[in-house]
Amino acid sequence: MNHTVATATATDAAACRDFLARHGVFPGHVDSRWATILASHYAMQATTLLARTSEGAISGLLFCYHRNGDGHTLYSPPYGLIAGDPAAAAALQRSASEIAKAAGLGRTIITSGTTDLAGPHHRWSRQSITLALPRLADDEAVLAWLPQKTRNMVRKARRNGLKISDTPQHLPDFYRVYRSRLTEKGLTLKPPGFFTDMATLFQDECLLLTALENDTVAGAMLFQISGTSAAYLYNAATERGLQAGCNNLLMAEAARNLSARGITRLDLGESMPGSGVFDFKTKGCGGQAEVVHYYDLMRLADTPPPRLAVGLAERVYGYAVSRSAFLPAALREVLLLKASSYGRVL
Repeated sequence: MNHTVATATATDAAACRDFLARHGVFPGHVDSRWATILASHYAMQATTLLARTSEGAISGLLFCYHRNGDGHTLYSPPYGLIAGDPAAAAALQRSASEIAKAAGLGRTIITSGTTDLAGPHHRWSRQSITLALPRLADDEAVLAWLPQKTRNMVRKARRNGLKISDTPQHLPDFYRVYRSRLTEKGLTLKPPGFFTDMATLFQDECLLLTALENDTVAGAMLFQISGTSAAYLYNAATERGLQAGCNNLLMAEAARNLSARGITRLDLGESMPGSGVFDFKTKGCGGQAEVVHYYDLMRLADTPPPRLAVGLAERVYGYAVSRSAFLPAALREVLLLKASSYGRVL
């Protein structure tokens, strides 16, 4: 079957939602509202490509983005390419490569989630964790559903006096904890307005859960909701909060809150097997690991990576970040913020 590909418009929104619902994926990753955040905070251009059958029905979707001016890679977010059949997927891949070439980019890195696509491209895989949420009527049902160790940690957190808030008023305090922790670890940072804009654009589809100790933020988790699915996107906690068990309490409250909203699937995101985060999501939360597939559409299998024209600014920031542990915290924070705009941000 032949498929044509074109850029989505506002009139395609309802048909896109129906297509994504039929394919059982979390549609929030490819929501066009992310384009506004990418443009305002990262000078990145986002495009939603739609593949259609000869009858005009949507047969595939790809959300992709790249940095304007000095970018070198076209990216997709997790589960960025969703297609009804291999021919539609191939048509979307060709169109993505054409966009990259027209923009002078050297790489096109996309992911099709758990669907393994055929093709000659260089490929690799990662582990992503998904949690199936049953109907949890009350707090006792949540505790009974949790693994024993997590249940004990939730009770410990409550004994330590931690309380959960589900209001967005704590977003500035969450960002302060997030900024401090990631700067300490030498990890790239989202800019200050990123989370505020996310809350504004997604409104009721954005859920911030905050663990409080005497009205002070000990930790928080930020979720995106779409249909009957949700995604766990961002987390930060103080060292004191971690010791008090705030992450376990936050995830227990997330399960209760999301279940009450009719959410049945929670995407916990990618993690490295054997890491503490992977163990928390699987052993601590009961999530199931799945293989997700990545492709570089401008590199054939078993060939070396291309030599990219990396700009001076990116080289300088990359070099500085690699040595950021030796820099003062304030300077390290500035560099980590700047460096975040040169790679994959969703």
